[in-house]
Amino acid sequence: MDIEGEELGVLNGALRSIAPSRPAPAASMYHCRAQLWETPLLIDAWQLGCCFVLRSHARGSFYLLLHAVPD
Repeated sequence: MDIEGEELGVLNGALRSIAPSRPAPAASMYHCRAQLWETPLLIDAWQLGCCFVLRSHARGSFYLLLHAVPD
């Protein structure tokens, strides 16, 4: 998901509808610095049993994505 800095708001609002299905979310992490720790903490609180991978998807840019990968 890449929704121009509103990823945390969407994840918070979608918790009740998507957490029971145990998704493996991916969210952009480059819109604001707080996303670097707030997003993984939020997803981890859902107890999905995921590990996290932070990956740059464009060489030479700040386009970072957080992937929550099922264990």
